[in-house]
Amino acid sequence: MVIIVGFGNPLLDIIVQLDDDTILQKYNIREDYEKEETANVIRLLLKDVSHLSPVFAPGGCAQNTLRILQWILNEPNSTVMMGAVGTDEHSAILEKLVQEAGVHTQKENHPTGCSVVLIKGVHRALIAHIGAAQYLNIDDIRCNEKLDVLMKANLVYVEGFFVSQRVAIVEYVEAFCNDKSIPFVFNLSGVYMIENFPTEMWAFAQNADVLFGNSREYKTLIKNTNLSLSVDHFAIQLCQNYQNRKNLPYGKLVVITNGDECVICAHSGGHIEVLHVPKIDKSKFKDSNGAGDAFAAGFLAGLLLKKEPLTSMKWGCWSAQQIIQQSGCTIPKYTAQFITSID
Repeated sequence: MVIIVGFGNPLLDIIVQLDDDTILQKYNIREDYEKEETANVIRLLLKDVSHLSPVFAPGGCAQNTLRILQWILNEPNSTVMMGAVGTDEHSAILEKLVQEAGVHTQKENHPTGCSVVLIKGVHRALIAHIGAAQYLNIDDIRCNEKLDVLMKANLVYVEGFFVSQRVAIVEYVEAFCNDKSIPFVFNLSGVYMIENFPTEMWAFAQNADVLFGNSREYKTLIKNTNLSLSVDHFAIQLCQNYQNRKNLPYGKLVVITNGDECVICAHSGGHIEVLHVPKIDKSKFKDSNGAGDAFAAGFLAGLLLKKEPLTSMKWGCWSAQQIIQQSGCTIPKYTAQFITSID
C-alpha cells in the first residue's frame, strides 16, 4: 500500500463569486493575489461577502493535493495530513468534507484556518488565516504515532505555506527523510512566502528531491538569490548539484508550471522536458482554485507509479483540468481511471 504524508495548513475554503471589483478595491486586493491576514480582517471580509452565497470546500495546498492524489490512486486511507484544526464551527464543516479523504488532523483550541477565495472571471485571489494550523509543533511530530506513519511513507509532501512559524518542523522532516531515504517533496506555494522567508525557502528548494512552483514563484526565488538566469536554466542548475543519495531514477526533479501555457521539468543530468498544456473548451472552465495542487497530485501519482517525467507532466495537466471544471477544489464524481491510459 502506498503511503503519502503531507505537511500543510488544513484550511476551509470559503469560495465567493464576485460580480464586480467592489470587494477587491475595498480590501486592496489584486487579481491572482495571495496573502495571509489577521482573523479580524477575515471576519470583516466574510461579513462583506455573506450576501454572495459563499460555498464551502476543503482547502490548503497540501490537503488539496493529498485528496486528489488519493482519488487518482484509488487507495483508501493512503494519505495522511500532518496539521491542526480547531474545535469551532468551521472545523466541523471541514472534517465532514474531508471524511472520505483519509485526512488525519489533530485538534487545537484555536479557530480553524480558512481561506477566502474571491473569484472574478478566470482570476482568483486567496486571503488566508491559518488559525489552528500554526500551533502544530515539533514535539507533536516526534511522538511515536506520527513517527511510525513517517517511517512507512513512500514520499513526504510539504507545502511552502507551512514554513511560516514552523521552519524547525520542516527542517526536522527534511532530515528525517534524508536519514530514511524517503523522497522529500516541496512546493514553493506562494510568492510572498519566498519574499518573507528567502533564506529558508531557498534552502528547502535546494534540498528537495522534487520541487514544485509556478513561473512567478521561481522568478521571485531567482531574484532573491541574486542570480541572472532564465527560469529553465535556473531549474537545470538546481538539479546539477544534486547528490542523489536516495538513488531516485531521474535524480532531482524541478517542475515549473505557467498557467495554461507550458510545463517545464528539469532533472539531474542536465535534461529538461517541456510540455505545452493541452487546451480545453473554455465553456467547461469553472474555477482555477486548486489547479496547481491538482497538477502536483497528478505528477506525484505518475512518479509513484514509476512513470517517466513527461508522462507525469501529462498526468498533472489532466488532473488540473478535471479540477478547474469543478466549483472549488472538489473531487469529481467520476473515477480517475482514464489517467492510466495517458502516456
